[in-house]
Amino acid sequence: MPRKTRRKKSARRLAMPPMPQAPGNQQALMRQLEQMQSQMAENDISDLEFTASTGGGVVQVTGKGDGKLTQIALEPEILDPDDVEILQEMILTAVNDFLQQVNDKQKGQLDDLTSGMNLPPGLLG
Repeated sequence: MPRKTRRKKSARRLAMPPMPQAPGNQQALMRQLEQMQSQMAENDISDLEFTASTGGGVVQVTGKGDGKLTQIALEPEILDPDDVEILQEMILTAVNDFLQQVNDKQKGQLDDLTSGMNLPPGLLG
């Protein structure tokens, strides 16, 4: 009696079948993403101007929403050659405050855009 040999299953036969998807859900998600892209384009903050200051306004930095600084202003009274470290610290503080303002505005806009969407946690960062 001949012995039956087992054939190896092809990779195609082992592949998982596609998960059934409700077409309406995909279409709705695509519409939401298109709306979000449109709103993001309308709410582009790269041309908005942000200003941050420290030391009661003696150090002031200004920049655009794209994160690029356009101006650093220093009041003459802060320019003490014997105390450069304080000036450096004040500039760093003002720059970091500026960057935080830009990040907060971007996050706020993203939160507004996605508030009605049923997105999985962590999908957008």
